[in-house]
Amino acid sequence: MFLFSYGSKTYAKEYVVVIDPGHGGDNLGGFTDQYTEKYLTMETALAMKERLEMYEGVKVILTHDDTESPDISRKDRVEIASRNNADYFFSIHYNMSVDHDLYGTEAWTSAIGDCYSKGQAFGKLWTEEFASKYDLFNRGVKIRLSDKDGTDYYGIIKYATKAGIPAVILEHCHMDHYRDIEVLQQEDITVDFGITDADAVAEFLGLHSDILGIDFSGSNVVFPESPDSYLKPDADPPSVNDISVSYEDDEYAILDIYAKDDSYVQYYAVSTDGGETFSYLNPWNSDPESLETEDTDLIEITVPKTDKEQNIIVRVYDAYDHTLDSDPIKLGAICQADAGDDTAKSSDSGSGTKSDNVDGYSNANGTNGDSDLNDEDGYRNVDVHPDKDGILIFAMIVIIVTVIMLIAIVFIYINRSKGSDNDKT
Repeated sequence: MFLFSYGSKTYAKEYVVVIDPGHGGDNLGGFTDQYTEKYLTMETALAMKERLEMYEGVKVILTHDDTESPDISRKDRVEIASRNNADYFFSIHYNMSVDHDLYGTEAWTSAIGDCYSKGQAFGKLWTEEFASKYDLFNRGVKIRLSDKDGTDYYGIIKYATKAGIPAVILEHCHMDHYRDIEVLQQEDITVDFGITDADAVAEFLGLHSDILGIDFSGSNVVFPESPDSYLKPDADPPSVNDISVSYEDDEYAILDIYAKDDSYVQYYAVSTDGGETFSYLNPWNSDPESLETEDTDLIEITVPKTDKEQNIIVRVYDAYDHTLDSDPIKLGAICQADAGDDTAKSSDSGSGTKSDNVDGYSNANGTNGDSDLNDEDGYRNVDVHPDKDGILIFAMIVIIVTVIMLIAIVFIYINRSKGSDNDKT
């Protein structure tokens, strides 16, 4: 066996790690008014490389280090790793969703062999530590297969697996959701992300750094079994989504939500108008260690009553964002005789079960973060966010009608004035 020595530490080999900043050149990746993915990935990748090179027993290679150079194909990126006999390939990315409603951290790996086993082991370590450190929702470690040939879907993972190199796509957070944007807005956060990525790799490989005074040589990583054939991801929606009222008074109701899925349930949203609009997505359970246990099949939420009857539907999302709506249940209106007094009391009391926050949303919508998900009784508050588009359209119609009326009044006044002048002559 070839031994590699650094100072007092002796390693069985020098690991070769390839870091791939996603996108580049004309390929911007995802972009919003605030962020362009290719710049974020480069900042994180450069910081990751610099930090990882402070550890002994590892050689670090970037697939590219310039955001403006022509984009490199996925196959060519993996070829760089293959030529350098890479042990691991990490592709750096930032996320977006079609409806801009998803949030959190996730990783993607191969679905077969050692590339699955090693990728999943690192992905689990990284997602749990990363999400916990930055208070991001942990969306887990996932696989995806191509509809065409049933092999790995993502090109980077497909080519790397063919080359025998475990590859992991690291989706740090969503650039298009306010919960994650609150984190992205922190100073030098993309650099901090890269440092955290590097430390996770060092822990995974059991590396040591005299410069940093960090020693991961005793780390214990659990590897799942290596499947001989491609594992299939969960392709079905949740199998169960039942809701019932466990408590109700004149002001609010407590609902039990019981849901199950082949993977696990990760979000839920609530509609109070029979499914026309839904609340923002709420974490089903923020504890990644218990996501796959039956302890999380049942949650309780609090729904404040209004002056109108509410038709409640709960939508649950599984690990792969498949959804299932519950059957509707009706909640009666708040007692009209006491509505004025009770409403005033609840808005002044600050009780989580009876009042919304200053933004007009209840705490479970995440406007005040996970710490506000639970009220004083340990229940979760839920309210539906206002239909902002509908309000805007209505306001525009009112403005247009008002302008037309003013023009008509001015027109009539002018004509009357002309008529009066004509009469005088």
